[in-house]
Amino acid sequence: MYSPSRVRYPLRRVGERGEGRWERVSWDAALVDIARAIVDAIEQEGPASIICEQGPNIGAGPNTAAGMRFFRLLGSPTTDSMAQIGDLSTGATITLGNGHPCGSSDDWWRSAYLVLWAFNPVSTRIPDAHYVTEARYRGAQVITISPDHNSTAFHSDLWINRVLEPMLRWPSAPRR
Repeated sequence: MYSPSRVRYPLRRVGERGEGRWERVSWDAALVDIARAIVDAIEQEGPASIICEQGPNIGAGPNTAAGMRFFRLLGSPTTDSMAQIGDLSTGATITLGNGHPCGSSDDWWRSAYLVLWAFNPVSTRIPDAHYVTEARYRGAQVITISPDHNSTAFHSDLWINRVLEPMLRWPSAPRR
């Protein structure tokens, strides 16, 4: 998190690939470059040359809708997010009849106890973050485990910012 090599702003490559030469650019310039590259790729190779890859943690709520809709409107393929983590979607569908056996973000407000481990929905899942606030308003306890005192941890009942090794050990089996 505090590494000097952590990227905290947009960069543009100024050397050959692999040289490690970059220059800082504004967010507007980065977005223009990305938009231009998308348009160029579609014109030269077609929409299938651009792939929507949101990773395995896309969630089941509204936080992924805009990106997926954008790429589908372009006619670009969207990868199967579960391909990165095994057969969860297929296995869950065969076994349970539902490809996403976990709840969606709106289930958070029904919870009495939420543990947010390395997860900062106030900043990273803005459309869904209100469910955590609503759960807390209803009396739920919210625990955040994170190295930084982020915007979600700020509003939690308890913030754990380091590993508490004794708490993470399994208790010994009872002796007979």
